[in-house]
Amino acid sequence: MFERIKASGRRALTMLALVVTATAGLAVIGGSTASAEDVGAAAWELDYAKNTTMSGKDKECSTDSPWVSVCFQPSGDIFWVRDKEADGNRVAIEWRDLSGNRVGRCTDTLGVAADWTSCNKDLPEGHNIQWRAGHWDFGQWNWDREFTTYA
Repeated sequence: MFERIKASGRRALTMLALVVTATAGLAVIGGSTASAEDVGAAAWELDYAKNTTMSGKDKECSTDSPWVSVCFQPSGDIFWVRDKEADGNRVAIEWRDLSGNRVGRCTDTLGVAADWTSCNKDLPEGHNIQWRAGHWDFGQWNWDREFTTYA
């Protein structure tokens, strides 16, 4: 009887450790306010933008923020990010495939000197992609309004 209780106790501790680890993992994933329900079964993708020259056409952009400009280019699935403030803080575009199960962030850590940076993704055709601009300030992400683009 004692061995059976001990084994059950070990299983319970193992399950508790898995729950704590998974919860901590969600909290660490980029520091956003996304909850487990927000992410669901989606695979979180974190990319760091590369310094590139903006090219291509037919982009939808958000330039409202004083800290960051972002664009999504459906042809080629390219997320563009431009840091507009020389404050040493990161800027990003966060995106979600509303028709699928992918969600991610393209983060620019290169600063204003890099001008436009990009992350090139391979998203499914015919999906709605929701995206928003953000900047890191005072230990948290601050997000602008969301846009949805048919890719």
